[in-house]
Amino acid sequence: GDQPAVAFPVYTCYELHIEQGPILEEEGIDIGLVHAAMGQRWFNVVIRGFAAHAGTTPMASRRDALTAFARLALAVEDIGNQHEPDGRATIGMAQISPGSRNVVPGEVHCSVEFRHPQTTVLQAMETALRKATADLNQRGIQLDVERIFDYAPIAFDETCLQRSANAAQALGYSSKRMVSGAGHDTCYISKIAPASMIFIPCEKGISHNEAENIQPEWAEKGANVLLHSILPAALE
Repeated sequence: GDQPAVAFPVYTCYELHIEQGPILEEEGIDIGLVHAAMGQRWFNVVIRGFAAHAGTTPMASRRDALTAFARLALAVEDIGNQHEPDGRATIGMAQISPGSRNVVPGEVHCSVEFRHPQTTVLQAMETALRKATADLNQRGIQLDVERIFDYAPIAFDETCLQRSANAAQALGYSSKRMVSGAGHDTCYISKIAPASMIFIPCEKGISHNEAENIQPEWAEKGANVLLHSILPAALE
């Protein structure tokens, strides 16, 4: 079009979104007031053992990369549990080599992801991961950990949040302050303007799936809170 491709000044920003989780529906709450978004740290891990014949190699002589991976997976789960309620720890990918039913696995490549709204906790989770891999290294298995992504936590604007809280209260809707476990557009907009998010429930917390669904009344309440968050900001 005729408009130049330059940034327009933004006074304030609100994003209305489904929660992508089960909390609002399970607790029967209408509106989530999102005050922060979790930081994320991603790692690539390589576990190296030794590929050997499954029939001729005694159990005590094996350097099985897969059993080391199993211990690592439990350690990662434990790290997440230690930092509840906001801690998240996930292994979403794993590749076993050489991938033969009669060969002791010699190598495993996997991902590890941590999420938390506090940088200090993310660092503690990473430290725990590196300690767990160091402990496994002592079993004759080599583990290499590479951090490939570090996304800092986001704190949203308190004035924006208060407008949404006031709107929910005036409309007679229940609400609670929440942390977003996923990244959103507003996380980036918050770097240049005051911003916050409004969550509505979604059925069973399902997202990124064909079964994802919301009820019309949830959408209506979210739209009303959005409208009555924007109006006072526009009149300032």
